[in-house]
Amino acid sequence: MRWIAGFWIALAAVAMASVAVSDNGSLKLDQRVFDSRAQAISLGETSRSAYLSETFKDDTVKWPESVGGAGLHGRALARVAVRGGTPATFVSVALVRSSATKAGYDTLYIDVNMDKSFSQSEERWTAKGTGDKGEIAFGVATLPGVARDAAPMQMLISVAPTGNERIPGMYFYYCPAVYLAGDARIGGKQQPVRLVDTNMDGAFDGFNTDTISIGKEPPRKLSRVIRVGDALWSVAVNGSVFAAAPFDGATGKVSIDPKGASGTVVRASGSLVATTGTTLPIVIRPGKPVTVPVGEYTVPGLSVECNDGGKVWTVAVTGRKLDVPRGDAVLRLGKPLKLEVTLTGS
Repeated sequence: MRWIAGFWIALAAVAMASVAVSDNGSLKLDQRVFDSRAQAISLGETSRSAYLSETFKDDTVKWPESVGGAGLHGRALARVAVRGGTPATFVSVALVRSSATKAGYDTLYIDVNMDKSFSQSEERWTAKGTGDKGEIAFGVATLPGVARDAAPMQMLISVAPTGNERIPGMYFYYCPAVYLAGDARIGGKQQPVRLVDTNMDGAFDGFNTDTISIGKEPPRKLSRVIRVGDALWSVAVNGSVFAAAPFDGATGKVSIDPKGASGTVVRASGSLVATTGTTLPIVIRPGKPVTVPVGEYTVPGLSVECNDGGKVWTVAVTGRKLDVPRGDAVLRLGKPLKLEVTLTGS
């Protein structure tokens, strides 16, 4: 293992004037439905899950009958607990066989109205097909909002084997069924914009909770300032209207100096979280500084890759505060930071 000693990040803050460009403005995004949970995940959505098993017991619930084998039962989170609000609540879920001739489970029940029964037709879904790794899709369901007092949500629902022989049963998966999409002119060219209601509160304006992807950039948490290519942009979301303009605030340049590192530093990647709530993913390479807004940041995680004679060492650095002022500053990476080293090459 190697310690990257003496590795440091230098910051020089400079004030930048607003740049007037032709692609300032707003765009009304269209609402679209995910065609699969895999597509939702590709846009940064992390689907929720609940474990369904034959051994789950709750005698207060009138469970639906399963023909040709026992049904799988469980509970899925319906509303999350909010500080000062109501505790978390759950909906009962049942997966059954509708006929003895069926090879597997084909009917899903969700106690949407939480009356501990499944008597309503709106609480039953029929399998629409089987995908990769045995995942069974049931289409779109309207379920109680996950956030407290949230409006009902359209969810994409499915079930899949646990993938572990020691854990019999299946997982019930659910994630937002709809997202906002459109093509916005950013950086002088038309680029696809996608917004996902990750916190499931019925809106797409959750800064640091909802997810955005622009062009070929990887999905990231929605932030008031985002990076597209090498440029910073200010963004706003109002309902289904997305607006973007070049960031016109004071900025600093973050650069790395590999002096003292074990081997050749390839890059440092991670994110900076400002006290204003802005989260900025960063990838810094030697000789290629990255621009960030002036302000105070925390560094929740920074991965430093170092090529040491054909071996690639990855050092994870966490727990450091970073101030980007109107001047020079130095952030030294070393003790007492927590360093975790893993061998990723040979």
